[in-house]
Amino acid sequence: MRCIVSVDEGLGQLLDALRESGQLDRTAIFYTSDYGYLMGEHGQMDAKRWAYEESVRLPLLVRYPALIKPGSVCDRLTVNVDLAPTILALAGVKPVTPMHGQSLVPLFRDPAAPWRSAVLTEYFLEKVVPLVPLWQAARTDRWKYIHYTDNSDWDELYDLQADPKEQRNLAHDPAAQEQLAVMKRELQRLLKETR
Repeated sequence: MRCIVSVDEGLGQLLDALRESGQLDRTAIFYTSDYGYLMGEHGQMDAKRWAYEESVRLPLLVRYPALIKPGSVCDRLTVNVDLAPTILALAGVKPVTPMHGQSLVPLFRDPAAPWRSAVLTEYFLEKVVPLVPLWQAARTDRWKYIHYTDNSDWDELYDLQADPKEQRNLAHDPAAQEQLAVMKRELQRLLKETR
């Protein structure tokens, strides 16, 4: 709790300094996190390396009155690699090398703007946490497919609309095999796109 209070105080000091200097409404402020935590969900404690929503879904608050209406909400699929292209676009700078992310500026202007339909998340081996299996996941607005690269028998498929807490794995459900095939193809497309 003290850590959260200190972050809140620091952000308040930053906002006060920007306000006092007259720069607050000319400054884009991004507030996010690098990962979430599982606090017992899915049988994991203090875990951040799993493909479940509690671990990979992050807060992202952006304040930039020049483009974003105060209090507006956008629930589109964004990822952390979108931040660098966004900041460059706001600064009027073109990237010098290709980037995986997309600028969020079109969504700032219009939350209904054309946007991506799926995102890729992955976990690679870390020596400090050798018990977490390697995985790759494709997520759309409705579905998530988690593929365990060392053992596809562990694969998971969730209908996030009907099961937002990811409690019912449909990967082995005969009625979900068509959707599983769709999500497997989506994962391959995303992997090919990022390589």
